[in-house]
Amino acid sequence: MRTFDGRRRLLRFLQAAEHPTLAAYCRAVGTSPPTVTVQLRHMERDLRGQLLIRGQCGRRMRLTDFGEKVLAAARPLADLLGDRYPRACRHSTE
Repeated sequence: MRTFDGRRRLLRFLQAAEHPTLAAYCRAVGTSPPTVTVQLRHMERDLRGQLLIRGQCGRRMRLTDFGEKVLAAARPLADLLGDRYPRACRHSTE
């Protein structure tokens, strides 16, 4: 995650995990699906594991077991990512 733009990739992953599909996330934040897909693929390559099972044909995307672990580890770091990570997207830790 220390690669160029790793912080943004982690932010995208945290935000995208809150949405049913990558397309829904992209609509919500006003970015293109190819941009997010490339960022997530780079993150998966850097971490050497699949994070998401992308949603298809009306099915929600799901986190893999590895993705759940990364999400759990990254949530406490959300404040370090700056104000670009809206509170509405944060998971409750309760």
